[in-house]
Amino acid sequence: MALKYGMNDRIERLFSDRHVYLQHYGQRNRAPSVIQFNERLQAEPYSLVLNGGGIMPERIGLSSYILTALPDTTRIGRYSSVAVGAAAFAEAPHPQQRFSTSPITLDNPSELAVSPAKVEAEHNDGFKLVSYFEPRPPIFIGNDVWIGQDVLIKPGTTIGDGAIVGQRSVVTKDVQPYAVVAGVPAVTRRQRFSDQVVAVLLELKWWNYAYWQFKGINADDPIEIFVEKFQQLRDSGQIAPYHPEPLTASEIIAVCDLA
Repeated sequence: MALKYGMNDRIERLFSDRHVYLQHYGQRNRAPSVIQFNERLQAEPYSLVLNGGGIMPERIGLSSYILTALPDTTRIGRYSSVAVGAAAFAEAPHPQQRFSTSPITLDNPSELAVSPAKVEAEHNDGFKLVSYFEPRPPIFIGNDVWIGQDVLIKPGTTIGDGAIVGQRSVVTKDVQPYAVVAGVPAVTRRQRFSDQVVAVLLELKWWNYAYWQFKGINADDPIEIFVEKFQQLRDSGQIAPYHPEPLTASEIIAVCDLA
């Protein structure tokens, strides 16, 4: 269920204390006037949500950012990047099984200039409007995913770990881990790495760790060298999975309810 609250100083302080950054796009130093989030919200430290509606994804992991407003049921892993303009397929209700797909049959239309309910109230000739809610499955965005500008994503789609989605692509089906996809509809153009390297990366799950623990690893190491160094750190016990306490919906509600 989506929850919506007006922004206040207590919420801003809570986000700041938990190192979760929620800002209004175009004005990076100003929080939005309203915050919207799912009751199952979990936001890990150093994540950034930058959009005009203040809409939080249901989950967003360590060091991920999203510069657009995807549905609040969206789940994003760690170290992922979602660019401006990315969006889910339109969610306006248009029932396909009724005699008309038009909103004229609905008593719950969204943002129509003249609502069917108003027309019914004026004429009242016995035609009954009936609510319609179309369930929309969540979008799953994995770890180390890069989604380019103006990408359109079908609800229910999973974009696998390490994948890249080119700008203005239309994603209509699941994207495999470490695939680079683009086009309308999006198709696989290449893999980021060889099958062997991809298999090792998916086994290592390096994103379960905080990158500042990667002692001796250079950011531009060839992928084979990164894998070798990371395995040494993990197998020697020099690093351990990072399990921070995520910011949750109940914490936000608690500060909103304070007198």
